[in-house]
Amino acid sequence: MHSSTALQNPCGIIQTPPDESTAVYLPLEQLQAQIGIVDIAATVTLTQTYWQCSPLATCHAKYVFPVPARAAVCGFKMHTEDGRSITAVAKEKEEARREHEQAIQQGRMTGLVEHVTDDVFTISLGSLPSLQMITIRLTYVLDLMDDDLPDQVRFQLPLCVGMRYGTLPPGMQGAKTIPPERISISAEVYMKGAIESITSPSHSTLNVLLDGNVRVGTTVHTRTAEYHSSQFLSQDFILSVRAEGLDAPRCFAQRGPDGSVAMQLTVVPKFKLPIVSSQEYIFIVDRSGSMEGDRIETAKRALVMLLRCLPSQGTSFNIFSFGSHCDSLWQESMEYDASTLETATRHIDDMEANYGGTSIRSALNTVFVSRSSSSPTAVFVLTDGEAYDIDATINAVTQAVANAKKGADLRVFTLGIGETTSTAMCEGIARASHGVCLMAATSETIIGKCSKLVKASRAEILKDVSIDWGISEQLVDSKDKDDAQNTPFRQGPSKLSSLYAGNRFAVFAIVKHERFEMPREVVICAHRTSGEEFRFTVAVEERSSTTDRSAPQRPLIHTLAARRIITDLEDGSQCSVLLDTKAAIVHLGEQYQLASQYTSFVAVEERGQQPLLSPGDKHVIVSPQAAGSSNGTATTTTDGVVLQGTPRSAEDQLVQLVRLQSFDGSFPANIMLAQIVGKKALDEGRRKLGVDAVVWATVLAVAYLQKYMVKQPELLEGLLEKATEFVKQRPGADMAVLFAKAQALLA
Repeated sequence: MHSSTALQNPCGIIQTPPDESTAVYLPLEQLQAQIGIVDIAATVTLTQTYWQCSPLATCHAKYVFPVPARAAVCGFKMHTEDGRSITAVAKEKEEARREHEQAIQQGRMTGLVEHVTDDVFTISLGSLPSLQMITIRLTYVLDLMDDDLPDQVRFQLPLCVGMRYGTLPPGMQGAKTIPPERISISAEVYMKGAIESITSPSHSTLNVLLDGNVRVGTTVHTRTAEYHSSQFLSQDFILSVRAEGLDAPRCFAQRGPDGSVAMQLTVVPKFKLPIVSSQEYIFIVDRSGSMEGDRIETAKRALVMLLRCLPSQGTSFNIFSFGSHCDSLWQESMEYDASTLETATRHIDDMEANYGGTSIRSALNTVFVSRSSSSPTAVFVLTDGEAYDIDATINAVTQAVANAKKGADLRVFTLGIGETTSTAMCEGIARASHGVCLMAATSETIIGKCSKLVKASRAEILKDVSIDWGISEQLVDSKDKDDAQNTPFRQGPSKLSSLYAGNRFAVFAIVKHERFEMPREVVICAHRTSGEEFRFTVAVEERSSTTDRSAPQRPLIHTLAARRIITDLEDGSQCSVLLDTKAAIVHLGEQYQLASQYTSFVAVEERGQQPLLSPGDKHVIVSPQAAGSSNGTATTTTDGVVLQGTPRSAEDQLVQLVRLQSFDGSFPANIMLAQIVGKKALDEGRRKLGVDAVVWATVLAVAYLQKYMVKQPELLEGLLEKATEFVKQRPGADMAVLFAKAQALLA
């Protein structure tokens, strides 16, 4: 095994050799990933090659693999060196299982892909030939997550798919030629607007090909990024893509081979919403053993940032820690002031990952019982999500939100931390509570993510959201709507409960009717808390199938829409499975070839295929160009204090500065502040201007934050609001004059 993480999060092919009693992993020899990113969607084809090093053929084996919770698995193939191959087809779960078992009894190579959770699938494999290379090819599509900025999206490939799980038995080393590149990742990015940047916060040697911002046809720009390594992955592979217009509202429509129309509406609301005047904030921190090391440190850094952004008036808060048990800093939430903030900060500094297992559902229930029933509550969950009672946990959140009194709304926001984070758990909790979910690998900055969560939690939300897709009421209310196969209209999610300013949302629809004409625009309608109606229109743009050559033949938008509709149906049937719900999921899974709760991929051996090239044969591999210059830059203050060595150290400086802010927004004129903004700036301002020391320290901190947090406007707004108000309330302090002096000293 590669590491303790591998033991906790198995992935790959596991088998029990005929002459042994202990299960072992086949060693991964090579991973090739082809990624096609089109707007906010992606098609991913993973090709993994394993060495079946046992001298005896296996009867049974299992392949375990993780995918993001919003992904739709839509293709599976397996090849062996001697030319045997299997290609999977999605069928109803029990039918697929019977076909798989029958193939095993006949001694034929077979595979059964089954849904375990929204982000874990297993493939039950039949006979695997001995001393051969086994190649698995898996295809899935997904809509991408938000990243730090509104015009940026994030793609994440789990560490597990590229980690060397098995070890070769004695005498087998050297039996096969080692491929020159263990990991090969290629991403083709297609955007309507100019592609501004493609970066990897996890792998700095990413090579973005110098082919310029190539325009394909009249509407699409493309760039290619590559990553190659002779070593296996040691952390998640993350790709951030920023492009012009990615934060603009748009609706893409695609016509399928059967005449149906699938639509994908994407909006990043940019309007301002009123701030919640009074609210309780509860932070739940995962301190289980799996959070040890960088994960718990990332959680602590995030907590420090989040606490400083709470409003100074009308705020109460508490901190809960959980693992196999759950406890809290105080018996009930306390008023936010200088004393409670200091106590909470000391509590955070002392946190360790020493709470045992991960009982997240029990912890959430404890918080829900303890929350105030008379005021709104925003709950922040910081976790790696490594628990398996996902459905029960999401159901508990759904019930708590439904039981909240009017005017005392409950929302839950999740920050998934670290590699192997359960996207199914983190996204499911946020989805069930009208919250927001963001992910942060330990190698990434967390400032931008805290920005988005804080802004979302402080603002009122738009409720009762509906979309007019240009479909007649007769179609929407059709008598066939309960018929799984003939339903003329489906939307996923079926109900849009809320919209947050600055946070992207995507909603899909599939229309099957011969009289339906593609609309020119769709209309979104929502209501503010005051009852005021909010409406805006989005133009519809027809798209052909995805540009990516590796994509499956099924239309991309249809496949994404079917997966989102299936997720919505599964969410609505957690308590009891209705027959029509199950029939609808099976129909969608079979039609669009998707693995789900009620459909599985079954594959039975096809004979007479061409043999797969062995790793000993020559492979044509494009060599990556030399990596560009380092991403790190160095900036110094007037007295030589280094502010930026690498992006991580720059964040350290900002976190240290934010820690110094008091609950009322002021900053102390102490040696720690001087080390960050510069002793010369701190002393000169006080001597020449004769300003109160705390007022000048606060003005300097404001100027520093505005200079170095320009890319985190939401978090900056929360931090500066209190600080600026503090200065304005001091008699004789002219904020504009003092700020100009501070800017000049920090220049």
